[in-house]
Amino acid sequence: MKKNVVKQSETFRRSYIFRNPETKQILDLTGCTAYSQMRDKPGGVLVKSAVSTIDVSLGRVTVLWSKDKTASIPPGVYYFDVWLKCGEEQRPFTTEMVEIVPTITEI
Repeated sequence: MKKNVVKQSETFRRSYIFRNPETKQILDLTGCTAYSQMRDKPGGVLVKSAVSTIDVSLGRVTVLWSKDKTASIPPGVYYFDVWLKCGEEQRPFTTEMVEIVPTITEI
């Protein structure tokens, strides 16, 4: 499982490209919705929901937590996943860890 390290008050952005596993062609994500949640543990307490955007032509989903959102998350290790819903079908794409660390220098 991939682990990301993010400082509080720092924007976190992660992009994923969706491809057909057999042909490796970029998937057309027209009509799809992506969403992501951060939790203290798998199946645990919801910490934050992320903004997810889709670039249909590139088959790309981007998960974004603004600097204001990361500033409000206490330091610690959390888990987030990315789900893709296309029509009636929905499934998780990835699950990752994220460690939120405090910012040391304040200006």
